[in-house]
Amino acid sequence: MYRIDELRSDKPNAVRIEYTRAASPSLDYFIGTMAELLAFEKTFDPKSPDPLRPINEMINAFIQQRVGCDYNTLTRDIDYDALVTNDFAGVPEQKRNLKKKLFHYRATIYLCSLAATAARGYDVEALLEDIALAKILPIKKEEHEPAFDILKARLQK
Repeated sequence: MYRIDELRSDKPNAVRIEYTRAASPSLDYFIGTMAELLAFEKTFDPKSPDPLRPINEMINAFIQQRVGCDYNTLTRDIDYDALVTNDFAGVPEQKRNLKKKLFHYRATIYLCSLAATAARGYDVEALLEDIALAKILPIKKEEHEPAFDILKARLQK
């Protein structure tokens, strides 16, 4: 299990990563990128025009290179009502839009971290398998996290 926690210190954006088993270098880098994204989300100004543009561009380029489509096409036909495990289980049925937002939030974190790791030259196929077996708190609390499982199936070549 891996745990990404904020440190309680004079550095509000500091992130601590806790490992309870040995990780591969690609998984280490992936988790480090996740931690940076979680720290970044607390600092960006949501009132600025398109604050996530660089992240979205990186995600779209990664998906285009990997499977030949963009993010919207990759996620177009997802049945959000079928997301009933992990954190999605606590979302009431009538709050479908909340499930959709949670899915896209997690997808952004996974895909940006995957894109950054792939850009460093790591093998994405092997990394997807490592992530599937890992628990990465607070994002992936169980081995089978619905958002990751859907993305993994759609990204595998």
